[in-house]
Amino acid sequence: MRSPDFNYFDSFIVELASKTDRVVALLGTALLDQQLLDLLQNHEEGRHRFGQLLQDAPVASGLFISRIKACQELKLVSAQEAQEMTTIHQICMEFAYQPHGLSFRHEKASQLCDQLHERMPDSQQKNGVHRGGRGRFIDAITFLSLALWYRPQNQEESRGFLRSLFGPRHAPYKTHIKRARTASHVTQ
Repeated sequence: MRSPDFNYFDSFIVELASKTDRVVALLGTALLDQQLLDLLQNHEEGRHRFGQLLQDAPVASGLFISRIKACQELKLVSAQEAQEMTTIHQICMEFAYQPHGLSFRHEKASQLCDQLHERMPDSQQKNGVHRGGRGRFIDAITFLSLALWYRPQNQEESRGFLRSLFGPRHAPYKTHIKRARTASHVTQ
């Protein structure tokens, strides 16, 4: 990760760790929503097919889910990433609509957090270390965010490579992907 990006991400995680459970749920979801928005904005077909999702305010309940589905449909995120983000959305909605007193230890939030992928090393699990729903939620936000961080840039680099091979008039390039891969192996 590049230094400025690392500094931003590190300060975000430090800020996240110091906040209340409700703020953790809302900020973490907002970060992922922004990354999905970036993915769609940097994807030519995404801009055309899902333009309305790019204009509306971020983290409105239906928009985040719609962006997840749009990114999955365009194969910008995997099914596992989409499922994880959908669970994160459900957790966020628990915190957004509970007037007072909800934490990651409450039954519903805890059950939802248990659905998130466990990222704690086996050695710590065997030693009885359990960080609970909050830790699992922050891990999910962290790992998903890192996975999505440079995808918009990588998409642009891929499109640039395809344009260099086939020219701009061949958008959306899907029919040329196989030939592009073959050409890149031949030139290496």
